[in-house]
Amino acid sequence: MENHIQKAADILSHTERLLVLTGAGISTSAGIPDFRGDKGIYTLGTVSEDIFDLRAFRDDPKRFWEFGKKFIFTMEKAAPTPMHRFIKKLEIRMETTVVTQNIDGIHEKAGSTDVIELHGSFSSLTCLSCGKTYAYKGKQDQIMETNSPICECGGALKPDIVFFGEPVQDLKKAFKKAADADTMMIIGSSLTVYPASLLPSYFKGKMIVVNKGPVSGITITDLFLDIEADRAAIELSKILFPGEEI
Repeated sequence: MENHIQKAADILSHTERLLVLTGAGISTSAGIPDFRGDKGIYTLGTVSEDIFDLRAFRDDPKRFWEFGKKFIFTMEKAAPTPMHRFIKKLEIRMETTVVTQNIDGIHEKAGSTDVIELHGSFSSLTCLSCGKTYAYKGKQDQIMETNSPICECGGALKPDIVFFGEPVQDLKKAFKKAADADTMMIIGSSLTVYPASLLPSYFKGKMIVVNKGPVSGITITDLFLDIEADRAAIELSKILFPGEEI
């Protein structure tokens, strides 16, 4: 593994344009549960999979928000992990774009400045009746007290995260960033969720994969680090940023 770490550091040290694709595995050490892993909220039956179904939300928004407000509270407490902070530090050396499948906002907390959130975030809410948008903070008390945030028109407010039945956000922009990058890092993702799984097909440079467990579609030419994201971040930082903390 030390040899793989050194190779990854060598690739990054010669990178000008980096694309980082992150999945749930980057945030589990921050206390954010994943969905389909061994301890995922679907796997453990914490909620049923239709909790993020658009039709189910329209039928009963309160059912979603009973879960959603707890999930938001968990995300608000979560601090950036060593890997989140390492990605931010890479901006010092190279142009860095983060494409994330996560809705936790931790990349922004870590200070990353170019983040594409394919599945959106809880930072804003949109009325399903009139389309008016609100900042989450402006409706936070209503969410916590009633499980039913509403628009001034009386319509139900939905968080601006991608539900089943909705298209992902900024996909074309992500594909273009992948095509323009000379190095791609895939971190904490098994590449099984469509359409994020298509991103590597738009990329032609050197690929570094960091994930504990198998990843779909990687080739023998890709550099695969089968370790936890934080361990990879700490080891890579020792080489690329010696003497500095992450």
